[in-house]
Amino acid sequence: YTFGRGAHPPTGVNAAIITQFILSRARGEFEFIGRPDNYGALDTAVDGRDAAAFTKVRAGMARAFKHQSGQIIVFHQPRYCAQIDQQFEVKKGDTKIVGDDTIKNAKGANIPPPNFGLDATGNGSAVWAYMCSIWGEVLGVEFFDPSTNIKILAEDKATPEELYQRLNTELWYALKYWLEFGFCAIAPGVRKEPLESELLGRRYELGEGKLLRVEDKKEFKKRLGHSPDFADSATVFLHTIRMRNKLKPSLRGDAPPLPKKQSNQRPSVVESIDWLKESV
Repeated sequence: YTFGRGAHPPTGVNAAIITQFILSRARGEFEFIGRPDNYGALDTAVDGRDAAAFTKVRAGMARAFKHQSGQIIVFHQPRYCAQIDQQFEVKKGDTKIVGDDTIKNAKGANIPPPNFGLDATGNGSAVWAYMCSIWGEVLGVEFFDPSTNIKILAEDKATPEELYQRLNTELWYALKYWLEFGFCAIAPGVRKEPLESELLGRRYELGEGKLLRVEDKKEFKKRLGHSPDFADSATVFLHTIRMRNKLKPSLRGDAPPLPKKQSNQRPSVVESIDWLKESV
């Protein structure tokens, strides 16, 4: 409503950030060109009831997308895409236990430290510092930091700092738009729950100065009974890709800059919003 009509939603309108329609179109697998890069992310468990959720991802140039229904979309030109391949929980406990098990799983998935991001909010900052000290320069993501000045899509007229109150809101909208416009997919093998209910359940509201902000996690817990740990982990991996590579996918022709390893390939443009048939 807000982005389609240029107005804030009236009272009572469903204010979900990510919709079922977006998720249903994003279920599938990309056909990557060559060997994609491995990325990972962790949403650290602050509350004893929270899950320490690990997300494993591949990202790189792709030539096509195969939807879980069997429909194949062949891109006119290769484009940079990211695919969630797996989600699972790591061990919970003190800083060392969480950090060591996260590093073990990341190494097992051939994820280098710069390609790994984790929630460094609150108690998560200790896990981030520990992992940096014994493994390498992983990206710490502080959810309550200010939003960045790096556009989510190349043609955005405003930067995230002009649209979103805090970084956690930027993370959620970045994931929304990468999923919506076909730059991000969720592999069919990734278990639907709790990821999908968490993605569908997070809402937005108006914050200070009419900036958008994601609802408080306490409000989410009241409605769903648990924290959106797996969804937050998914937002962190994409933020890691965006910040490390300064990627801004384009909807109309300006190719985003690519990681140096793949700079000889040029991604394509998403020709239209309904890049996947609505019948899916």
